[in-house]
Amino acid sequence: MKNSGVSPSFNRLTVAAGLALWLGLSVACGGVSRAAPRADESESASSNPPSEASVAQQAAALDDCEAVAMSYGELMEEQSACSADEDCHVVAGDCAVGLGGCYYAVSVEVTEAVKRPLVDRFRDLECSGGVCRCAAPPESAVCEAGRCVTP
Repeated sequence: MKNSGVSPSFNRLTVAAGLALWLGLSVACGGVSRAAPRADESESASSNPPSEASVAQQAAALDDCEAVAMSYGELMEEQSACSADEDCHVVAGDCAVGLGGCYYAVSVEVTEAVKRPLVDRFRDLECSGGVCRCAAPPESAVCEAGRCVTP
């Protein structure tokens, strides 16, 4: 079989972009945002934020790069529910290692420590992906229609 010249990283990025489109996400170097919440989504997702320990346990059970990337994306998406602007803030993504976008508007409960086990697992599996150059982060996030977004 002839080598197509397409790297495995490119294939992973293509799969991730296809998944993002399927989920209705808009992926850009500026981060990941949702056009509108799906009807089946629970607005109470941020009422039970994951702990660092629970994310670490989940991350340890993941055995491939795509699963780690999907869990990372789900964490960022599921933790964007809000009821007031004070519930939201901006966290840096981890696109420097090929995981996620530049920035995310999420619940104030999501910290670097909570997502760190997934980033560490991505590195442990020697995963790679597209690396982006990020503009300055947004100064704030606001609550709009029950979701944290950047203005």
